[in-house]
Amino acid sequence: MNDTIKNSLPQKEEIWYLAVRQLDFWIMPEDREPYQPGSILVFNLDQGLVLAIEVTEPNPRPDQIQEVFMQAVENPSPSIPAQPHRPTHLYLENPDTLPFLKPITDAFDIKISYHPIPEAIDDLVADFSGHLSEKTNRAMPGLLSQEGVTPLLVRDLFKAAAKFYLAAPWTYLDNFQALAVQVPADERTHVVAILGFSGMEYGLNIFSSWDDFQTFVLSADSHEKLPRGGLLTMYFDDTGFLPPADLGDIKRFNWQVINKQSYPIPLILNTDDIFVRPDRQELHLLEVVLRAIPPFVEDHLEADQQGDYLSAQAVIPITTQEGKKEVMVSYPAGQLHLGERPSYSPDLDSGAELGLDLPIPDRRAMEGMHRLFSAGFDDQDLNRAQDLMYDAWDETNPAKRLALAHKALSISPYCADAYVLLAEEEASTYEEELELYLKGVEAGEQALGEEYFEENQGHFWGLMITRPYMRARAGLAGILRDLGQYQEALAHFREMLRLNPGDNQGIRYLLLHLLMELNRLEEADALLEDYQGDWSVEWLYTRALRLFQEQAPPKKSAKALAEAINYNSHVPAYLLGQKRIPRQPPAFITSGGEDEAVSFSAAFLSVWRKTAGALDWLRDQLDQKQRR
Repeated sequence: MNDTIKNSLPQKEEIWYLAVRQLDFWIMPEDREPYQPGSILVFNLDQGLVLAIEVTEPNPRPDQIQEVFMQAVENPSPSIPAQPHRPTHLYLENPDTLPFLKPITDAFDIKISYHPIPEAIDDLVADFSGHLSEKTNRAMPGLLSQEGVTPLLVRDLFKAAAKFYLAAPWTYLDNFQALAVQVPADERTHVVAILGFSGMEYGLNIFSSWDDFQTFVLSADSHEKLPRGGLLTMYFDDTGFLPPADLGDIKRFNWQVINKQSYPIPLILNTDDIFVRPDRQELHLLEVVLRAIPPFVEDHLEADQQGDYLSAQAVIPITTQEGKKEVMVSYPAGQLHLGERPSYSPDLDSGAELGLDLPIPDRRAMEGMHRLFSAGFDDQDLNRAQDLMYDAWDETNPAKRLALAHKALSISPYCADAYVLLAEEEASTYEEELELYLKGVEAGEQALGEEYFEENQGHFWGLMITRPYMRARAGLAGILRDLGQYQEALAHFREMLRLNPGDNQGIRYLLLHLLMELNRLEEADALLEDYQGDWSVEWLYTRALRLFQEQAPPKKSAKALAEAINYNSHVPAYLLGQKRIPRQPPAFITSGGEDEAVSFSAAFLSVWRKTAGALDWLRDQLDQKQRR
């Protein structure tokens, strides 16, 4: 730097301080590891002014330090106008910074010395870090901020969480199959729901009573029905949801974490959207539950061959941070009345909920045009009622749709489609849905007559007037399945395929899934054979899985799996947990697309998980394919 530049900048009798500090919050980029950013601060000690401050990568480059210092020289105070000038003295906290600044300080004739960072500047950096942390919504306190919570306690909690995650109890239990856990020296019996069966979120919820659990899971908006005092929960998730303080402590104390998608995140959820960190007692309860559940699920749950488990109770010995304990675990925790679950009524005004710009047309409305060219019912009142239902299927206003359905029933009580629409959009609980679908099936049977079924078996759906009945029966079978009445659901699915073996409604996919879930493998094989020409994602992946289960020759099963992967290569990532299944189902299904993979995996994930070694086999086959 020449004398001309130096002489153009007056030198004032001032002391500046330059600090290079790591900020106390975390940046969570999607394409790289989380990191704590660095900062470069230049402070005028005489005037108490921040002259320049810059957020950088964790280890600022030499040119960045030079640039920030020159910024302070050329524009000494953005808030108070001042002429560019240089100080007489520059204090540094760390001698390592000197080589980066020496060319400038020598040229500017600035004396350098080393001093610990003043408390005021240290506080300033902390405030700046806190401000940035709040701006990134990462201000949730760490576990160690709670009184009495020690690194050893959290270390053991993380160890228990890692074993729990590897045991994957969600392979066996869904969100509604709750366990009762009684901890020594605790008079309460806790109700524990395992999360992860659906592949959307992983972890557990701990309720203080059965009533709290039932209210939570049977409410339309469970967030509004959180227990008084909050819900103790622990999620396994990636760093996007991890409090930054926890991430720093994980690295500092080397707490155990399974993978980058499975950081344990203990929380207490409140209705006011404030996340509270558990205290020492609550963290200890979490550790007890995490250690007791896997051995109980593995050693004491026995399938009842009806899609559930036999009642079981056992004392599970565990060792926690506080010593050895004996924990009583029972299944089920209570009798859940699924019929009281709220019935989901979609918003039919638009496709906004699914991210669509235009309303989703109801394909049933198109039948109204075909109706003109096909035979109607013998009952003219029923024909008039059915015409109203075609108008209803075409109507986008929910209130008008319901009004048309009620009007159709006032004209003819045999209008099955009217019951279908009311079940879909007016029923408030599963029990009401079930009642409406039953009425729809009865109405359809009355409308067609017993003789019609005998004469036209095998041709249903192709005959237009059978479709309202088939829709009602499909709805009935689906709600029976959701209510756990599997035998009744299977009977309806089978009868619908007998009436319409061409299966325009895709009933075979629902039947195949239920047979595999119930481990009725011979019946599943027969169904696969009945539709052996089917090359859907369900058929291809299930054929491959069945060959693996039957220990078919490795080349044969590998070939079947390769065919499935070639058809839809997105599926393995969801089955292997590399991608989370989204909460919102896809609006449309594209053959071979990721939306199809999501839809398939949401249904069949548990089937693959329950087959010992199946996911390892899938992973090995993918590795071999990549090597080839």
